[in-house]
Amino acid sequence: MIGGIDNDWTLRLTASLPFRFVKPGDNGTYEILDARSATAPVYSIDTSLPYSALTQDYGIVARFLNPITERPTVIVAGLGTNGNEAATNLVTSNYLFKRFAVSAPKDWRKRNFEILLATQTIDGKVGPPRILAAQYW
Repeated sequence: MIGGIDNDWTLRLTASLPFRFVKPGDNGTYEILDARSATAPVYSIDTSLPYSALTQDYGIVARFLNPITERPTVIVAGLGTNGNEAATNLVTSNYLFKRFAVSAPKDWRKRNFEILLATQTIDGKVGPPRILAAQYW
């Protein structure tokens, strides 16, 4: 699945994951919640702002066996366009993905995982993804 808030499949398939996309209302705010904790930070962007005013975006990269589809599922998605691009950069760059793999458990290739990432944007250019958290099961 590619895309976050604008992809109904992504919303449905991430609903039971530790990090999940949420569109709380029609005010233009999109969020990623950490479902493991009620006090965990909420990562959000306000799409009612001009695109050039968005300096931070967030995304999720996940690979898991989904109980709804009973199939392996890969999600590469962001809250906004910049988060989508950062998530895509993580999975398509050997260098960036190797940096993730170094910090992952040794058996990560055999496990489901979900990565929460952030990216900074300057003058409309997306910076490299920064991994904020990862879950393995």
